[in-house]
Amino acid sequence: MSRWHGRVVAAALVLAVAPLATPRPAAAGEHHIGQRLAVPAYFYPGGDGAALWRRLTGPGTGIAVANPFSGPGKTRDPNYGAAIAAAKAAGVTVLGYVPTGYLGTTGRATRLGDTAPAAWSAQVQQDIETWYRLHGGDGCATPPPALSTSER
Repeated sequence: MSRWHGRVVAAALVLAVAPLATPRPAAAGEHHIGQRLAVPAYFYPGGDGAALWRRLTGPGTGIAVANPFSGPGKTRDPNYGAAIAAAKAAGVTVLGYVPTGYLGTTGRATRLGDTAPAAWSAQVQQDIETWYRLHGGDGCATPPPALSTSER
């Protein structure tokens, strides 16, 4: 098994097992389910997207990854605040998406135009702090680091 394949399998296992580690208590008359979904909730929680966020609070969702603006954004949006609060109240773990730019290994630049790994690391740290300040939530989700050509 290549290192790349091993990382994909490990990531899939984390997503499959993590919701089981913190099961939501069953309400009166509700049957507990053993598995729950991790949902990339990359849709705005207003307009048509509000109904999608409400569906996340029903049985079956364990993790929702919110992505307000390809990262945390710059200001607190009350629609996201309400949607995240409702999801958390329903027992859903809400993670915020934070882009890593694969830490500069693909040539992608930070918001300030730098491609160095240290610049990406600093931006990721800033985005994580901004996420918690604006949205709270239970943590952050980042894409995996890029693979070197020897790992592909």
